[in-house]
Amino acid sequence: MADIHVINVQPVILPLGELPLLDAELIEKAQQEQAKKVVKSACKLLDDAGLKYTKHFEIGPIPSTIVNYAKAHGCDSIIMGTRGMGALGNLMLGSTANQVVHLAEIPVTLVK
Repeated sequence: MADIHVINVQPVILPLGELPLLDAELIEKAQQEQAKKVVKSACKLLDDAGLKYTKHFEIGPIPSTIVNYAKAHGCDSIIMGTRGMGALGNLMLGSTANQVVHLAEIPVTLVK
């Protein structure tokens, strides 16, 4: 059976304007808590099915971090959810899922 990796990538948070810099450890802790919330339902499904998996959290540019993680771990496919921003949102911003599809050299399955 193949290894299953559950990964969540949180964006890099940069200070805005004159706002005081926040403690880097506090920001990282908040991002880890958010990542745990995001992967909770996927992990529950895997737990309920009795499947083993590795949970991993990263901070960085989301599409390239996902693709680089898959390459580094020898993954043979990527399965990811979509947030459903709609056609206008995707046209203006480009969706993360769309960027992963174009960057990845392995099959990408999108789940709505």
